[in-house]
Amino acid sequence: MKPYYEVHGTGSPLVLLHGAFGNIPMLGDVLPSLAATRRVIAIELEGHGHTPDAGRPMRPDTSADDVAAVLKELGIERADIMGYSLGAGVAVHVASRHPEIVRKLVVVSRAYMRRGWSDQTLAQMDALGPEFAEQMKQTPLYQIYTQIAPNPEHWPLLVARIADGIKVDYDWTAEVSAISAPTLLVFGENDGVRPEHPHQFLKLLRQGELVIIPGATHLTVFTSPLLIPAVTSFLDA
Repeated sequence: MKPYYEVHGTGSPLVLLHGAFGNIPMLGDVLPSLAATRRVIAIELEGHGHTPDAGRPMRPDTSADDVAAVLKELGIERADIMGYSLGAGVAVHVASRHPEIVRKLVVVSRAYMRRGWSDQTLAQMDALGPEFAEQMKQTPLYQIYTQIAPNPEHWPLLVARIADGIKVDYDWTAEVSAISAPTLLVFGENDGVRPEHPHQFLKLLRQGELVIIPGATHLTVFTSPLLIPAVTSFLDA
C-alpha cells in the first residue's frame, strides 16, 4: 500500500505522523512550525485522510513498513521520526523494525503497553464502538475527513477499525528495549496514562529523555505551546 504524503520545508528530514482519525490538515501549527527549519514528510496512515483503506488489519508494524517505503521512495537514507498517539505507536515500530533509517525518535502521548493507560482511559477505549461513527459526525474530525478522503462513505469503517484496534492487548517492551536511536518521550500531565508509566517507558530506552507538559491532556498535548520548543531542542542537540 502506498500512503499519501506531503513534503514541507527544507533541511534535515523529519517524518511526522498524526493520531487516530487524524490527517495532515489536523497537524495544525505543528507542521509549519517544524517545517520552518526542516524538511517535514507528513504521512497519512492507512484509512486516514487521502490514504485509502487497504483491507488489512491496522497494525503499527505494517504501517511502520509503509513509512520506511515512503523514505525509500524519496531517497532518504535517515530521518528523524515523530508521531502522536496512534502515529507514535507507528514511530516506535519504525525505530525497532528499521533502525538504520532512524536518526532520532519523538514519541508523543503513547503508552508502550495497554496496561500503561489508566483504568478510566481503558474503560473509554472499551466503550468505543462502530455506533460512535454517527455521533462523531458532529466533530471537526469527520468534517475534514469528508473533504479529503477518497471514499468519504468509509467513515464508519475507519471508526470500527480504530475501535477494534484500541481493544487489542499489546506490550512493546521488547520493541522499545531494542530501540537504538536517541528518543524523546512527551506526555501531558493528564495524558490518560498511569502516573508511573512515562518513567517506566524512559527506563526501557537506551538513550531517552522525558518531557511532561504541565496541565496538558491527551487531546491538548499536541497543541501545547511547549511542544515545539521541547522537540526542536531535542532534535538540534
